[in-house]
Amino acid sequence: MFREAEDLGVVGLNLTGGEPILRRDLEELIAGARKLDLYTNLITSGIPLTRARLEKFRAAGLDNVQVSVQDVDAKGSDRIAGLRSFEAKLEVCGWVKDLGMPLT
Repeated sequence: MFREAEDLGVVGLNLTGGEPILRRDLEELIAGARKLDLYTNLITSGIPLTRARLEKFRAAGLDNVQVSVQDVDAKGSDRIAGLRSFEAKLEVCGWVKDLGMPLT
């Protein structure tokens, strides 16, 4: 499917969901897109991402990460998200930057 999309002129792949990190084959999808020189963007809540898994995504060729944050402060973000997640999302953002990837 990626090859067909590339043949049609597609230049990027947005991995979104639901929550794409729940896919067990996400590393394989990223690697497959990278082989075709497709720009890969992961759109995630960051929950329940681990740094080790993010490192695997990076090694597979992931280009960019977009972390969904619901508000600029912890109280509002956690209220909208329905769980305490703001600090965990900030931690994920730090990992992304530590690994040298663009973050949106």
